[in-house]
Amino acid sequence: MGNIPVPIDRLSRTFENTEIADPDASRVHAQVQKSMNGFSITDLGSKNGTFVNGKRIKNSTVALSYGDIIQVGSTLLLFHKSQNPPPTDHAIPGLDGHGDAIRNVRSSLAKMAGHQTSILILGESGTGKEVVAKAIAEFGRPSKPFVAFNVSAVPATLAESMLFGHLKGAFTDAKEARAGVFMAANGGTLFLDEIGDLAPETQVKLLRVLEERAVVPVGATRPIPFDVRIVSATNRDLLAGVKSGRFRGDLYARLAGMVLPLPSLRERIEDLPLLAHCFANGRRFSAQAITRLMTHSWPFNIRELRSVVEQAAAESPGQDFVELSPAIIHRLDEHASILEPRTQSPDVTARQTLDTETVAKILAEHGGNMSQAAKAAGKDRGQFYRIIKRLGLDPDSFR
Repeated sequence: MGNIPVPIDRLSRTFENTEIADPDASRVHAQVQKSMNGFSITDLGSKNGTFVNGKRIKNSTVALSYGDIIQVGSTLLLFHKSQNPPPTDHAIPGLDGHGDAIRNVRSSLAKMAGHQTSILILGESGTGKEVVAKAIAEFGRPSKPFVAFNVSAVPATLAESMLFGHLKGAFTDAKEARAGVFMAANGGTLFLDEIGDLAPETQVKLLRVLEERAVVPVGATRPIPFDVRIVSATNRDLLAGVKSGRFRGDLYARLAGMVLPLPSLRERIEDLPLLAHCFANGRRFSAQAITRLMTHSWPFNIRELRSVVEQAAAESPGQDFVELSPAIIHRLDEHASILEPRTQSPDVTARQTLDTETVAKILAEHGGNMSQAAKAAGKDRGQFYRIIKRLGLDPDSFR
């Protein structure tokens, strides 16, 4: 952009201008300017106003931070920093989105899937780890078996039998022989979910199976070779587990032949409108509803978004736009509080409650820059925005 102001208008036809096909936007609506201090936006006397994070700006220039949501007419814009050039992309079902974060995932997945090395998927709960595992299987071994096994859902006493199989009579309840998930996935892909929860005694046995590429069912003595692509996933910090002795380092090395980290929904918030549109079966959301969704912290990620959107759509039958009911907003507020202890920063450990004085000081120290202030406060941007709103503070007054 350089230092050239970029007007946002309805009927732009020049390269410098940004055109918005929105009848509610004015012919010349607002202007984004870059200076030595960063970016700012000015309303140019628009009829319906310009809003930043839900707040109307009037006769003033407001500093912009990455992640700010700008409303022009009925159109929402996300002020966002993109990679240049953008990452190479691939169309992968179930991994929808236009942002750099998910594009990077799709690009990495396509490169990794062609190899037979084991892949470890890392990501918070609800980020779509099984969806990614299925995509790896489709890319790497299409039309072959895909077997998902949740390690945390099986008692340690049954894990060996479930993984490697058993012979009839191998133990009291073994009324008949059973193949384990390794042999069920033979020729295809085995997805070991929540691998960080695997019991230590089972870790030893899994390591040997991966080293020898053969299983010995419970009660048997002869190993059975297998041909399986191993994909595992966890929301735990496995390296921290290795350091503490909770997870075997040699097993980690076997599982993490290649590592694929998944972004949280907070890290790909630009994809939220598209995801919400899909989860609502193509229905549109009001600008107010989308703004509220985009400032939420999403501790449960895409799984939480789907649930919230489906509820909102069910509560708005026959309406032109999906709205968020008071019950849903209350639910979002309750969920947001779950994430706060995990994101607490050392900068504010001495003050567990972010009171008006503390928040005002943080805003002043960072010149009203919301992204920087939120980071210093140990909050994500959506959480910090709700805090200053509750305290009645105006970040513009600190700029």
